[in-house]
Amino acid sequence: MTTTHPLTTARDRVPDSRSTVTLKAAMAISGLIMVLFLLVHMYGDLKVFSGRAAFDDYARYLRTMGEPFLPYSGALWVTRVVLLAFDSRERKSPPLTVS
Repeated sequence: MTTTHPLTTARDRVPDSRSTVTLKAAMAISGLIMVLFLLVHMYGDLKVFSGRAAFDDYARYLRTMGEPFLPYSGALWVTRVVLLAFDSRERKSPPLTVS
C-alpha cells in the first residue's frame, strides 16, 4: 500500500533537472573538470623551470593535441568552451522566492 502526502500535488514536485541530486552531481562534475584543468595548468607552468625548450615543447603539444581528429589548436578551443560553459552556469544566481 502506497501512501502519498495529501498536500503534495504534481504541480508541487521539483522537475528532475532541478532536483538536489542532479544539482549535486553537476557540481561534482564541474568541480572535477576545474581541478583537472588546474592540475594540467600547474604541470605546464612548472615546465618553465625545465628550460625554454621544454616549455616550448609543451606549448607546441597543447596546440597539436588531438590533431588527427581536431584542427590545429582545436583541443584548446574545446577546453575553453567547456570551461566557459561551466563558469557561466555557476555564476547564475538562484531565483528569489517570496514566502
